[in-house]
Amino acid sequence: MEKSYLMPKSPFVKANRVSQLTQIKTYNDYCFCYQERNDTPEVPYGNTFVTWTQVRIVNTGHNTCRMVCSVEIEFPNGPPMIP
Repeated sequence: MEKSYLMPKSPFVKANRVSQLTQIKTYNDYCFCYQERNDTPEVPYGNTFVTWTQVRIVNTGHNTCRMVCSVEIEFPNGPPMIP
């Protein structure tokens, strides 16, 4: 699912547009996992990186679950500029 929204301003950046792509990677009775790709081209240097977030929820039984969240930064145009 693709969506776009306005991220509110912060002390560091003005309000800006975010494009997000969400994909369900796994869905069954035991667990589900989804992955999100976020683009923020309006923030400073935002066109040089993409953030990936993955969330996995596992049924551990007895009305309990475990959540694992991971985040990764991708530099699709090559490594970041180092001064």
